[in-house]
Amino acid sequence: MEEYLVDSGGANNYSVVFGEVLEPYYYKWGIRFPSGEYGVMLSQYYIRAPLTVESRNKTLELGGVGTFFGFYMGF
Repeated sequence: MEEYLVDSGGANNYSVVFGEVLEPYYYKWGIRFPSGEYGVMLSQYYIRAPLTVESRNKTLELGGVGTFFGFYMGF
């Protein structure tokens, strides 16, 4: 995403507000405990995406962790 700036003197400036994610990281794991037709399931997702903000010369960390626990029934 580019930012377009015009100062009071009429000069135009462009800067990149957000760049691209160069090294995304993702994992997912899960486990099921079956018991006949029913069971218990646990899974977890993790996403990490460092995004460079060039106009501030900083890195913004995007992503997070999601954990899911549930019961299931087979058909």
